[in-house]
Amino acid sequence: MNAAKPLPHRHVAEGEAATSAERRLQRRDAVEMWMSKEELLNRTGWSIGRRDGGRSKITRACRRGELICRKSERRGRNGKAAEYRFRVEASAATVAIPESSEEHKLPLFATAPQERVAIPEELRPQADARFRAIEPLLKFREEKRPAFAKSDGRVIRRLADLAEYIAAQQQPAVSARTIFRWMDRWDEARKRGDNGYLALVRTLRCDAKGAGSKALNAIAQAYVQKKYLDKNEGELSAYMAWEALKRDWRSELGQNGKAPSYSAVLRYLNTKLGFGVKILARKGPEALLSLATPFIVRSKCLPMQTWVSDHRVHDVAVRNRMFVLKAEELDKEYRVWLTAIFDQGSQAIVGYCFSPQPNWRTIHSAIRMAATRYGLPREFYWDNGEDFKKAKRQLQRFDPSPEVLSLNFRVTSAIPKHPRSKPIEAYFTRFAKRFDPMWGDAYLGNSPKNRREHARVAEYLHKRFVEGKASSSPLQADVEFIACGIQWIEEYNNKPLPQLHGRTPLQVMEEAWPEASRPKLNPRALDILLWEPKVCIVGKGGAVRMDSITYEPTDEYLYVISNLQGQGVHVLRDPYNLGEAIVVSEDRRFLGELRPKEFVLQDASNPITRDQIQARMKEQRRFAKMHSQHLAILSLISDRLGWRTEREMLWERARTALGMTGTDGGRALPAAAAPGAAHGVARSARPARAIQPAFVSDAVAQDEGIFNDVIEGRNG
Repeated sequence: MNAAKPLPHRHVAEGEAATSAERRLQRRDAVEMWMSKEELLNRTGWSIGRRDGGRSKITRACRRGELICRKSERRGRNGKAAEYRFRVEASAATVAIPESSEEHKLPLFATAPQERVAIPEELRPQADARFRAIEPLLKFREEKRPAFAKSDGRVIRRLADLAEYIAAQQQPAVSARTIFRWMDRWDEARKRGDNGYLALVRTLRCDAKGAGSKALNAIAQAYVQKKYLDKNEGELSAYMAWEALKRDWRSELGQNGKAPSYSAVLRYLNTKLGFGVKILARKGPEALLSLATPFIVRSKCLPMQTWVSDHRVHDVAVRNRMFVLKAEELDKEYRVWLTAIFDQGSQAIVGYCFSPQPNWRTIHSAIRMAATRYGLPREFYWDNGEDFKKAKRQLQRFDPSPEVLSLNFRVTSAIPKHPRSKPIEAYFTRFAKRFDPMWGDAYLGNSPKNRREHARVAEYLHKRFVEGKASSSPLQADVEFIACGIQWIEEYNNKPLPQLHGRTPLQVMEEAWPEASRPKLNPRALDILLWEPKVCIVGKGGAVRMDSITYEPTDEYLYVISNLQGQGVHVLRDPYNLGEAIVVSEDRRFLGELRPKEFVLQDASNPITRDQIQARMKEQRRFAKMHSQHLAILSLISDRLGWRTEREMLWERARTALGMTGTDGGRALPAAAAPGAAHGVARSARPARAIQPAFVSDAVAQDEGIFNDVIEGRNG
């Protein structure tokens, strides 16, 4: 037997006239409600057929006029949803649920007597509100087949729908799950024989967000702070502090009940404990100054007004190829230090010095580089370390006049242990983030915990290279690193910066301090000011030996310094620029320049060696000629001025005392003075031979006119 085909549902459009079936429903003593298919099946008790899913009964009811179908605001699984208007007898409709209003929101039923035993006064409003919320649900589930009609015609037949409806009316609104959780608390308390109203009161969860600090009483808070902040505890972690609190909760603190959870302790330490006190207790006062204390904002200054200087070690491992003083130092791993001078006005790096270990000499080397280019600023502002203190004393040991250095300057030390007081730290941070990481496996990280595994492997491979077990090293040579560092500084000085409004540091420096108007410093006075004096003995040819390096005078000062042979002189030299040195007197008077002496290879067949030997021999001849000229000049001056030798002057005095004349011969001598002498015997004169004129140096002959003018000027 074929099943009957369901007829289409009757849809009622808005404003459409009612049919005869609708008019019959209106005349009956019934309550009409709109409900979904599921609610209709529950209300009527119709079963869902195997073949048509129960649709045939709904369809036949629509054909008989017992049901009227319309489109619902809700959407079904296939995008379509319908609801049906169904007739409910007035006697079975029970009491309708009132709509939400300020006066009558809840309850659906009369409020039962409330026992408020052991409930604090401040928690009673909360207990009353929650009981009024669950009271309709308690009565709803006690009825056999409850059905509650709302004023809009809808019927609530499920406990979940009623809980959702009640939850929406709470102030503030809660979820239906919260309503069920309140009801579960009530039931569990009743089963245990406890006060259900007390179970409805909100209990403070020790691990709930925002309730952690409330779960710890004053004693627990103080104990956790003592464990977490006291330096004598050895900087315990939050977990260890909680373990101590849990262990000593009853024995040491005398508390009852369960100790607070770890989450409560952790949230208390993270949210309720001050940031500053944690930094001070766990990291120290220096970290507190740099991370938590108030700071100042500096006003802009002009270029060449303040130079800021400091040291910084690069986070890159290199191998030593430049600073080798001993054989075991070759290819040794080390980290390069940078001593930089930062012009605060233009933000340019005006001077720098790379070294394996910073000291006051690297500071002076950087100052000399900067002063040679730009002159001296009005103020040096640098670190308060021992290196900079000694550099300050060295600058103050000798105070040349302003006319010599063309500018007065002062030295100011920064606040001790206060890195934010030096603007150069921002440049160092830029250097650390952009330059150091580009060195790959040689980059060590800015702290031991940030050191990559690749860096450890590179250090191990380099160690094998130094031991001769590997043919190459993954670490770059220091000469390559320093060359790249110099180039990086130059590119930084020529890079537009946002804080300079798109201009480069060198542009700002040139605009405010053009090269044409810069004061010209006396380089020798600058050397005397910055370099450290060391007493050395002048050797042959003016040579001076200093730190295993032999220096010789330059051609211009060869004569002056060589005349100081055997004497002690003060030699000034930049230890990080060994290519030049100067000689000064004890009172810091400049005497001459020195240069490193070249070594000659012991290879006679090498043309370079022969050229060097010939050059040295020529220098020796020039040195001898220089002194010969000096003696010839003295002889010429003596002849022109009629200066006699000591012998000639003694002979003149003797002749005068003995009354001798030119023809007396030896007759005027006393007889006893020269016994056996032939007195009065005339001797024939020996014939005079023609002799050559005295030798006169060509250089002396050329300078003869000059010295004649000098002599005539004195005589005149």
